[in-house]
Amino acid sequence: MHCQHPSNTTEVHTWLEALMIKPEALTSQMIPISGDQATILCIRMLKWQMTSGSSAYSSNQYILPLIEEWHKLFAFLKGIMSAHYADLGVQGDQGLHWAAEKLGRKFNPKKVDFYPAEQLVEVVLTTITLSNIRYGLPFVNSDHC
Repeated sequence: MHCQHPSNTTEVHTWLEALMIKPEALTSQMIPISGDQATILCIRMLKWQMTSGSSAYSSNQYILPLIEEWHKLFAFLKGIMSAHYADLGVQGDQGLHWAAEKLGRKFNPKKVDFYPAEQLVEVVLTTITLSNIRYGLPFVNSDHC
């Protein structure tokens, strides 16, 4: 869907017809429409362009644009990789690059693949968290449990 394309309203209305939703049923209703950030930007622009409509149907007030969780997580993972995947030449760094190499993971930080990145970050953060808990908590005597 192109943001400036005049058929955007027609496209949305075609979806509603396919779902057999009548225009009068949309008053005081919200229909979530999800997608990536670019799609949601287009939908928000469509709503803004149609605000002068005479009904909920013609003004697209019923549309609730939502960015899909997967897209948010993927953007977050890309940010983590760009911030914490220092070259092995950086002195004292034991970040994600070091961990990927120690774990034998082939990973390209310039072209982030979601699932390998998610697994690497999960393993490293879980390990760091457990290590900090182990060293941060006082020794528990099992006789007092």
